[in-house]
Amino acid sequence: FVVATPGRGMDATVLVSRLRRDGIRVDTTDTARSLKAQFKAADRSGAATTLVVGDEWDAGTVRAKRMADGTESDISIEEIAAWLRN
Repeated sequence: FVVATPGRGMDATVLVSRLRRDGIRVDTTDTARSLKAQFKAADRSGAATTLVVGDEWDAGTVRAKRMADGTESDISIEEIAAWLRN
């Protein structure tokens, strides 16, 4: 997870906890760092997908970025666990 919008750290923490309870391995970065630094840390970790918690949260979605090719999709917060499993 990376947090793109200041003040969304708690939202990310809640979603991380929910995904972990669902059995999904989730790592987070230091959200106090810049967005660029958070993405670099996610890339160094070997993450296949990075979830971005930002302004999309208000619409009930998070942005999912495939690290291999940079493609991005907005995924419903309610459907993110199923999406990650596929």
